[in-house]
Amino acid sequence: MTQEQHRENQGNSGAPGRENHPSPPSTETEDPRRTGRTAPDGRTGGGGAEPSRRLPWWRRYGPETLVGAIVVAVVGTVVSVGVGALVNGGTDPAPEDNRPTPAVSVRAVAKPTCAGEVCHGLDPRTTHCDADALTVKEEWKDVMRLELRYSARCSTVWGKLTGAGQGDTVTVSSSPTRLHRAAVESGRTKYTPMLAVDVRSGGQELSLQAVAVAVNGYPEQQIPRGHELRISAGPGDLRP
Repeated sequence: MTQEQHRENQGNSGAPGRENHPSPPSTETEDPRRTGRTAPDGRTGGGGAEPSRRLPWWRRYGPETLVGAIVVAVVGTVVSVGVGALVNGGTDPAPEDNRPTPAVSVRAVAKPTCAGEVCHGLDPRTTHCDADALTVKEEWKDVMRLELRYSARCSTVWGKLTGAGQGDTVTVSSSPTRLHRAAVESGRTKYTPMLAVDVRSGGQELSLQAVAVAVNGYPEQQIPRGHELRISAGPGDLRP
């Protein structure tokens, strides 16, 4: 064998002492988007992002999803408000608790501005003596109502006429010979000024009278002209 043939044989067989091993198979997965082939999951290749990523979110999820999200938000708000009301015990918020109370409530707890003889001849409403007053006796005739009113805090009595007409009168008196009379000028209700009474002294016997007169009468209610309503009361009718 010539030297030239010997070198050829060496070139074909590779370098001495080195074995020829087959190259391992490639583990890299081909991207179907670069190759254009069909992937095992059915996706096809082609450059660029997937079509769903290029769509606006409201188109990707559809109108049903949008409506559902709105409904959930509204329901959540309503539930939160309801739970808050239950936790607060159904009470109004704190700022509203500081609102002024109606005038009638303030008047009901107002202290009288007089007592006893100081109240004699004064209006029971402007002095707040009517705030705790009781009706000790009353008399009716259809729409007309006569009351004898008594205030323990003020130690006074007075007459009250309701369902009256213009010109009708109401009188309250005590013995000995003390009386107040009032005539209806407008409206349907009239009060007399107050009489001072002392039910705790144990002095002379107290006798009270209240009289209302329908001056013009009320034919439609069968109340004749000059009809009177009368009330009498003594110390036992008044609570000290």
